[in-house]
Amino acid sequence: TALNVFVFIGRLSPEKGIDTLIEAQSIAHIELKVIGDGPLSARVNDAAAKSPALRALGRLPREQALRELSSARALVFPSVWQEGCPATILEAMALGKPAIASHVAGAAELLEHEVNGLLFTPGNAAELAACMKRLHDDSEFAARLGQAARAKYEKEYSPDAGYARIGVIYKRLGIEV
Repeated sequence: TALNVFVFIGRLSPEKGIDTLIEAQSIAHIELKVIGDGPLSARVNDAAAKSPALRALGRLPREQALRELSSARALVFPSVWQEGCPATILEAMALGKPAIASHVAGAAELLEHEVNGLLFTPGNAAELAACMKRLHDDSEFAARLGQAARAKYEKEYSPDAGYARIGVIYKRLGIEV
């Protein structure tokens, strides 16, 4: 079913953990859609040609990429370098989808392991595959993580949460809103 599909959205480049992603998918044999383009597009296309469970969708309009994510089990974020505040993880959270992310700065601040997502050691394809398999095999656990991700988004990252924080700052400065 569509909800057993995992999605990667991003630049297909070494620092984004594309090799880890391809290796994990080959270990787990779980359906994965890769959305994006970049210097490793050919590597992703080659892997997709060898695995019927791996689909390289290329670059998609944002709305279409978000539709793919909204019908997926989870976002996969295998970056091997530090990230600021990964927009794709926030988008997954807003959609009530858990993320499986490497434990790098940025992702680790947004996700709490086994609470609103899963974290794995950067570059460790076996750990990523195990995380994918876990969410694939336990839809209730994946749904709980997704609900917690959405709750955290609403509390900390939604437009309403941002507006409330700005109001607090203005009050501290003595500015009436």
